[in-house]
Amino acid sequence: MIDFRYHIVSLTAVFLALAVGVVLGTTALKGPVLNNLKSRVSGLATENKGLRNDLRDLRTQSGKTDAFAGEVAPALLPGRLTGKTVTVVSGPGASTADRDAVVADLSVAGAKVVSRVRLASDFTDPKRSAEIKALVSQLLPPGVQVPESTEGSVQAGALLGAVLVKGNGSAVPPASSSAVVSGFQSLGLMSFDGKPDTADVAVLMTAQPLTGSANKPRNAAMLGFVSEFDKLGRATVLAGDTVKGDGNIMGAVRGDDAIAKRLSTVDDVNLAAGQVAVVLALAAEVKGVSGQYGIGSGATSRVPPLPS
Repeated sequence: MIDFRYHIVSLTAVFLALAVGVVLGTTALKGPVLNNLKSRVSGLATENKGLRNDLRDLRTQSGKTDAFAGEVAPALLPGRLTGKTVTVVSGPGASTADRDAVVADLSVAGAKVVSRVRLASDFTDPKRSAEIKALVSQLLPPGVQVPESTEGSVQAGALLGAVLVKGNGSAVPPASSSAVVSGFQSLGLMSFDGKPDTADVAVLMTAQPLTGSANKPRNAAMLGFVSEFDKLGRATVLAGDTVKGDGNIMGAVRGDDAIAKRLSTVDDVNLAAGQVAVVLALAAEVKGVSGQYGIGSGATSRVPPLPS
């Protein structure tokens, strides 16, 4: 019969054998293994240094290119939008600095920015969708139609597009425009700086997409707004600084052929070259030409083709 002492002796022998094996294995492999690890670490360090140098060079090159774009803007832009009125609409979280830089270039091009609109974060809140739909129904001017939709942001996009941009459509009377703007302001859905009148063209400034599954409805609401805003006027440029990320509006627009054919986009508005591209894209939109510009996925060229 096997007693407890036998188990103790057996277990001790097993652990002793393991210990001896580990010691012998480590001793035998210590040289080759360490040499291999040292070689790999050295190689990774060299590669990392090379990548850092490449990144530094690319940043330097990008900075020089951007500086050049800023320098040529005063010679390139004048006369591109002479006599045109513009409304600039900023989505929730969109960069104020980028917007102001675009406004400055629009002025150089001869355009007059008649209003600056900023949508509040509540504008894309699903909890306020029904309230927005009710407001749209209440404020809808005669002759303006909005699509059937369960999303308030979609109907608001159609209404605000008709009110803020005349494009190829008929202008909404100033009194109606003022009433619509005041209605959205009174509910804290947007702020407005300028004259509540219908402009010739518009720029939509978009922000980085909100992250997390809880924000998917907000991203979808903003996309619905952008899509409908441009349908009537068809004289709009969507400007942002990325096409990446789940729920990214610019990526979604470029991925939808129907929208991309009528809505121009610029994906590097944080750079001087992108700000110039916004102005040139608007000038092209006035002539009925839409395109996708910038440095991100889906861009067909850095800037719109210049008229000969």
